[in-house]
Amino acid sequence: MVLKRRSLEEALEMPAGDNGVETKAEGWQDCLVKALVEMPPELSEKVLSALPKDVLMSALQSRDDPYLKLALLLLARR
Repeated sequence: MVLKRRSLEEALEMPAGDNGVETKAEGWQDCLVKALVEMPPELSEKVLSALPKDVLMSALQSRDDPYLKLALLLLARR
């Protein structure tokens, strides 16, 4: 996959395995979250500040976890 030729949105919507690499059935949201939490804190802060808010919200809203949904509601009230 060459990101120079595709927009970020197109790359994120590409089905898994479409780039010729065998992958698990994880969505991009799961991969993004796992990568962010495994990064050193300084690096994750830089990456988070560079990502659009809608990408992060999409990653969080993709989970069917009642605790996460409650946390999102509480954060939205702030």
